[in-house]
Amino acid sequence: MTWAHAPSLHRVPPCVHGYTVMFVDYAGRTVPIYGATCEEAYRATLFVGALGASGYAYAEAMRTASLPDWLGSHVRMLES
Repeated sequence: MTWAHAPSLHRVPPCVHGYTVMFVDYAGRTVPIYGATCEEAYRATLFVGALGASGYAYAEAMRTASLPDWLGSHVRMLES
């Protein structure tokens, strides 16, 4: 997954030192993930991150909202 430009996000100007603000959270309710035979396999949590100044956004579905998933989502977001 890669960063996608999201022009509708509220833009935050970079601070004086040239840094930008990154917003991260899980997005509300869970979403169903379906298996090959259309049965609901599990419910996933959506991890979302956005760079305030550029308007770029990242999202991925995770099986749980546990600490390892939270940290792994950050790593994958920053590597993309």
